[in-house]
Amino acid sequence: MLRSLLLLGLFTPSLALAGVPVDGWRAEGSGTVVVQSDGSGSDPSMTYNEVGSSGDWSFTTRALADVTLTLPYTYEGFHGMFQATVSTYAIVIHDGVQTETLLQAAGPVDCCAAPSNGFSYSDTAVFTVQAGDTFGFRLDGSHFDTDNRLQGWFTIADTGLSSLDRLCIGDDANGHTDTTDRFCDDLDACAGSDLINDIDSDGVCNVDDICPDGNDAIDSDDDGIPDACDECPEDPSDDADGDGVCDCDDRCPGGDDQADTDSDGIPDACDPCPDMAGGDSDEDGVCDLVDQCPGFPDGIDRDSDGVADDCDVCPDDLFDDTDDDGVCDSDDQCIGFPDTLDINDDGVPDDCEDCPPENDRDLDGVCDDADRCPDDPQDDSDNDGVCDSDDACQGMRDSNDADNDGIPDGCDLCPTDPDNDSDTDGVCAADDICPDGDDTADRDQDGTPDTCDPCPDDLADRCLATQCIDCESTDVRRQCSTSGGPWTALPGVMLLLALRRRRRPPG
Repeated sequence: MLRSLLLLGLFTPSLALAGVPVDGWRAEGSGTVVVQSDGSGSDPSMTYNEVGSSGDWSFTTRALADVTLTLPYTYEGFHGMFQATVSTYAIVIHDGVQTETLLQAAGPVDCCAAPSNGFSYSDTAVFTVQAGDTFGFRLDGSHFDTDNRLQGWFTIADTGLSSLDRLCIGDDANGHTDTTDRFCDDLDACAGSDLINDIDSDGVCNVDDICPDGNDAIDSDDDGIPDACDECPEDPSDDADGDGVCDCDDRCPGGDDQADTDSDGIPDACDPCPDMAGGDSDEDGVCDLVDQCPGFPDGIDRDSDGVADDCDVCPDDLFDDTDDDGVCDSDDQCIGFPDTLDINDDGVPDDCEDCPPENDRDLDGVCDDADRCPDDPQDDSDNDGVCDSDDACQGMRDSNDADNDGIPDGCDLCPTDPDNDSDTDGVCAADDICPDGDDTADRDQDGTPDTCDPCPDDLADRCLATQCIDCESTDVRRQCSTSGGPWTALPGVMLLLALRRRRRPPG
């Protein structure tokens, strides 16, 4: 069946025009304009069908004599549903000058008071004309529908049939329209009970139209709701929770996205902390404002002390650190006292020592009243009966002193010589060649230390003992050299050396 059909406006005077001195009637205007009768064989009538939002038409004749005429007319039609308008004017053109008289005007109005959804006006118009004048009617109308149709029927005089039925003669099997929708049954896509027909031109009659203002055939998400009437045309589930947000964009499916008490951007229904901004940033199920351990799960608490493990100084100790010494009770050596105080650094806190510092002056862990050496932390390390602080020879027994010189044998360089090494030449006095000199200094290498050698620079000591008091003297050297030579003095020198070597230091 045709989807775009003529809806015709009608204009019908009730007087016959027989004998009226006029020429044939002519019609002009926008769209398709048809003269149904020029008045020569039947009542003058015209129809128009404009595809658009506005139009202007005229239906006129020419006077053949000076005359005054009263012409009854009927004007019926359809100018859409929204912001519909219609106007009728009587016009006379005399000597090229057109004069108009407004006969009727209505609109703009919306559905469904006339002229919206169809109109029908009947009245009379009086014309006083002279021979040669053109006169008749001018019609116009408009609307703002998406269905761009302007249709009308204008007729003069009465034929005994309604103007609607006249539209369908010759086209309609029964000669009648279905209702008052201005469409003949043979051409009506929505025959029967649909007055508005298919106002959105989507091929679906309005009575069956899911979306009266859109094309029912366009349904992008295949949810049965045409896109033009679908709040979520790209979302087949639309807005399942009815919060005005399409499911594909819904931040809180099943809850109202608009309800956000703390204005944190999380809808209350999905906000673990609907009354506290910031929510639960560590996602441990505890709101930030009351979170014991921000950034960590509050629910993990191995010792069940009410403090989350990640914020518990002693996560495995129910009572934590009761004496606040930085050591958990389960590891605390001295509960109730600071483990960090350990003056003697023996690993036992002072307050739990058997001998606290005030009864252990040397901090050796032995109470003063039981300590052989209360002021000596090492006590008597060589077990010689002498405290280390008083020990003359550490590591040796102080009581061993063979020469009774007050120096224990273990630390005495000359353990059997009470004089020891009085001249500090490294030779004990008992073995010292030259007690007052350095036995190691012997320039002439004659075995006699320089200090005790009368001739420290003369290996043979060649001069006589009485002559060699100062062998460094030039005169003495001369004497030695002129007194008969070394062989003359040899017996005396040998005797002197023998006597010197037999000397022993006193003691």
